[in-house]
Amino acid sequence: MALWTDYLTKHLIDENHPTLHQPGCLNTVQTRRTCTICKDLCPHGVFDRAEPNWEYCDNCGACVAACPQSCIVPSTLFTTAALEHCDRLRGDVVIGCQAHTDPCDWRVPCLAAIAWELLAFFALDGTVTLLRGACDDCPRHALWQQWQQTLDTARRFLDDPPDEGRIVCCTEGQALPARGLSRREAIGLLVSRSRSTIAGLLPEDRKLAPDGTLFRRLLLSRLRRLEPARPFRWTIPAIGEDCTACGLCSRLCPTDALQQVEDEVDETGRKTWYLALVPWRCTACGLCTETCPGQTILPPTAVPLTDPRRPLLLPITGYPCTRCGAPAPDRDQLCSRCRGELGIRDKTNKTDKAAAQIGDDHPPADR
Repeated sequence: MALWTDYLTKHLIDENHPTLHQPGCLNTVQTRRTCTICKDLCPHGVFDRAEPNWEYCDNCGACVAACPQSCIVPSTLFTTAALEHCDRLRGDVVIGCQAHTDPCDWRVPCLAAIAWELLAFFALDGTVTLLRGACDDCPRHALWQQWQQTLDTARRFLDDPPDEGRIVCCTEGQALPARGLSRREAIGLLVSRSRSTIAGLLPEDRKLAPDGTLFRRLLLSRLRRLEPARPFRWTIPAIGEDCTACGLCSRLCPTDALQQVEDEVDETGRKTWYLALVPWRCTACGLCTETCPGQTILPPTAVPLTDPRRPLLLPITGYPCTRCGAPAPDRDQLCSRCRGELGIRDKTNKTDKAAAQIGDDHPPADR
């Protein structure tokens, strides 16, 4: 009985606050740079300690939207409310914070809790009007900058201008924009949607659920139903042709956006590796750019893509490393990573020097 009571209590508590998926956190994946985004944003000091103290959490959800690795999972209560509104609302949508007194379709503790993927999801069918109160006097004033970044990301994804776009911001007392649907159209849309369920909106691939990419996968599922399909701007890194396929970026990527696959060895002993970038998985955290030994991965930029599920492949041809099997420049030689780990440095090779500098921060390649 005591075990069941403890389990039930923990389950109910977890419903009221987000949870941190520690293995995906930037501070767990690498040790070169400390990420303090959640700590700096939280007005209640939930992340001030090594382990989050959820007793102080009010379930505003801002940390979920702000996490660059999407490793903070939204609470069950917030997820349920978000999915219900995604299922119910179509056309023009009005979302307001608690400090705004005008009526709205969905009221949230803070607008910073709305991930850019949710804004883009609603904006695909109409105008999204965001009602904010007096942010300067709000205890969550520190979230203002994060909210602006969320808006910029959503507008960049939609290629939407701030002044004339589908995402509109209104302050207290400001006139709201006119709704795009008439009452008859709105009723007809509601009736047509009443036969659908949330299960029809969720992605087919549920192997990753539940995690911080839930709303990203929800948006992806919605894009697949657009007819005709059109490109949207996904923020992803660019991989240069000088990539040596050392595999460091694919091992460190928290969301598995970068993956390395290899082909068979041909008759000359050469082999082809493919560095695959899956656009929809990338959260543009910049970790691959910072840790690339050869500095061949450029910072993330907005790229128009029609199908973000299709991997972007970069082929790299070389000889297998005699130590780890990764690409090496010549037959019976070591790759740049193994040269760095063994302290074999080439003054003319910046890749070897960079690999030697980060060799202590990361485990050796699987052998």
